[in-house]
Amino acid sequence: MAPSRALIELVSVMCESVLVGAYAVLVGLLVYILASSRKASSTMHRILFSASIAMFIISVVHLGLVMQQFSAAVVPVGNFQTQIVLSVFQFVIGDMVLIWRVWVIWGKNYFIAAGPFIIMIIAAALTFNLATLTETRPFFTTAPVALIVANTSICTLLIAGRIWWETF
Repeated sequence: MAPSRALIELVSVMCESVLVGAYAVLVGLLVYILASSRKASSTMHRILFSASIAMFIISVVHLGLVMQQFSAAVVPVGNFQTQIVLSVFQFVIGDMVLIWRVWVIWGKNYFIAAGPFIIMIIAAALTFNLATLTETRPFFTTAPVALIVANTSICTLLIAGRIWWETF
């Protein structure tokens, strides 16, 4: 017998809650380490720290919206759309950090970073399109996820490949 939809939603909310809690511990440690450091942090460290804090805030707000969706009898359409928009901001911030790392590892070569950047923009556009649709089409739910996974894989391979090439 397959589990009910309510059970699946409950498990997903619980998993997201546990992961956001773990994320809160990591952000707390990060703040403690950076606050207790006597060295002045560079501009790039401050930018990456700000990106981490922004991603944490987005994940907490997303969890709140998911909990509202789970507990409400009638969920407003704005809740669903806000969840999608927040997820776009979340993956764009994460992808920008990855693309920046690719750009730095490859000697600040814009041509290498252009491909992942274009993939990120297309995935964001398709996901925003999903937020504006009244009916969900399978293409608009599958394509952004596939592009995000592809972009993360490409960036990881570019970073690892360059490090491997320079090391050996």
